[in-house]
Amino acid sequence: MAQKNAEKLNWHTSIVDLMKLVGMDSSLSARKELARELNFTGDTSDSCQHEHLVA
Repeated sequence: MAQKNAEKLNWHTSIVDLMKLVGMDSSLSARKELARELNFTGDTSDSCQHEHLVA
């Protein structure tokens, strides 16, 4: 999938890139919703905190 994408995506460490790769909305509100769905209880105001979603 990653090879077919024209944009170079760092999906191993970036939730935004992973969401783009699979065709999901990668906006902050979408990432916050995903964090809620995955029961993330940390601070969702900091984009660095979203790295745990790809780990």
